Amino acid sequence: LLPVPGSEVQLAWLSLFNGAAQGFEDGVRSFAHDAPEFAATRFDLARFLAARGQSEAAAAELESALAVSPSTAGFDRLARLHWQAGRSAETLALFARALALYPASPDLWFNQGVVLGLLGRVDEAAASFRRVLELAPDRSDARENLAGILEASGRGAEAR
Repeated sequence: LLPVPGSEVQLAWLSLFNGAAQGFEDGVRSFAHDAPEFAATRFDLARFLAARGQSEAAAAELESALAVSPSTAGFDRLARLHWQAGRSAETLALFARALALYPASPDLWFNQGVVLGLLGRVDEAAASFRRVLELAPDRSDARENLAGILEASGRGAEAR
């Protein structure tokens, strides 16, 4: 019998459903190696690895997936992994890379604003939240975060 393209992934998912996590990982890795153009497989593997606490391996899979098929969701996942690992510089560099590709993404601007705010970079965070509101005026979360960061820095009058 000739192998059916993608059958490794189907068998991998069956392994996972049957409680064989390593079988899933092995099958998806095999398919990702044989068919690197299928970024969705790498995104699945990255989610799986992150859930198992293998953040570095998950980040590597996300980078590979993004090289083939950039997406705002993929950039956001990778930024979260970098942030959780304490790599704030890499997180901000990733947002810069993502926003160069997707400058009209309110979600990317919002998440960048959150990170900048957590780093105490008030002016940059405020600028990110303002950009969200330019792109999506109904985003109350951006309005609230903008007001909150300005209030916390003693610049509450700017928030009004």
